[in-house]
Amino acid sequence: MHYGTKLGLLILVLTLSACHSPGPVKKAAAFYHWQTRFAVDSLESTYLDHLEVTQLYVKFFDIDWDGGRKELVPQATLELTDSDSLSVKTIIPCIFITNRSFQHSSPAQQEDLVGRVIQRVQYLQNQFPDGVVFPALQLDCDWTASTRDAYFRFLSQLKEKLEALNCELSVTIRLHQLADPSGTGVPPADHGVLMFYNMGDLTSWEEPNSILNLTASIPYLKPKAYPLSLDLALPIYSWGVLFRDGQMIQLINDLQPETLLESSDFKMLSPTRFIVTKSTYLKGQYVYKNDLIRVEAPVLEDLQRALPLLEPIFKKRAYTIILYHLDAALLKTTPYAQLEALFY
Repeated sequence: MHYGTKLGLLILVLTLSACHSPGPVKKAAAFYHWQTRFAVDSLESTYLDHLEVTQLYVKFFDIDWDGGRKELVPQATLELTDSDSLSVKTIIPCIFITNRSFQHSSPAQQEDLVGRVIQRVQYLQNQFPDGVVFPALQLDCDWTASTRDAYFRFLSQLKEKLEALNCELSVTIRLHQLADPSGTGVPPADHGVLMFYNMGDLTSWEEPNSILNLTASIPYLKPKAYPLSLDLALPIYSWGVLFRDGQMIQLINDLQPETLLESSDFKMLSPTRFIVTKSTYLKGQYVYKNDLIRVEAPVLEDLQRALPLLEPIFKKRAYTIILYHLDAALLKTTPYAQLEALFY
């Protein structure tokens, strides 16, 4: 075969390969809705439509231990004020359960909780318009070694009940649980969501960003599959971390640097660090002169850099990215294109 013929065939093969090589695969987009009042406004609806969101993870209620009553009680139950115009037709109800709920309650109380949870979830589901489906239920609990057995037993009992209702069980997984499944245990669930945020040292003033600190995340990311199929939760929220006399004392949710820059009561020490120059109220929290505030929010570039780091965990399979959380105030500072870039 002549050199020219070989070269022509090589070019043809490369051209055909380029034509048939798959482009970037779009990851499914979803949001957490973590507010007590459910009323998706026009801006939120626009983002849901633009990002082609097909499902919402909606917190239905919390469960906590009431020390006075010596029982497990629901709190912060979802209030549906407007769901008729919701374009998303798949809802994953979420329940946040405090770790102390399993530290203090008895096995009998935990078993009774299974039926109460299902009953309360079904009551809230019935308030959504026709056509909305609820294929799974998610439990959010940061269990510890002392509560693992009780929590896993509760999950097993709940999963058995849900299977009869043709509903799957989902659980949240933290980074330390991802890194050490043999030590922390693997929840008896159908699948999980890796919560890829809150990974830095919140209580240290020197911490650059406790919401999303890629350097701090590296030790937890190991190139092996977790026993549960996982989706991924990424942060888009912000907060202020308030320090007084060298101690972290309070989180101030939804705080942006612009809020502090607009007031003479705060002096900027760096783009994300401020000192209170005059005692005042800040988002309902009274702050004192000389208090320090570190404003934290995930940087888009860090979110994008996180995805290649996480690929070994997902083994190049399709997965959903769930943004925490759906809130008009957050979306106003985040253009479509910035979020859209995360899904390719």
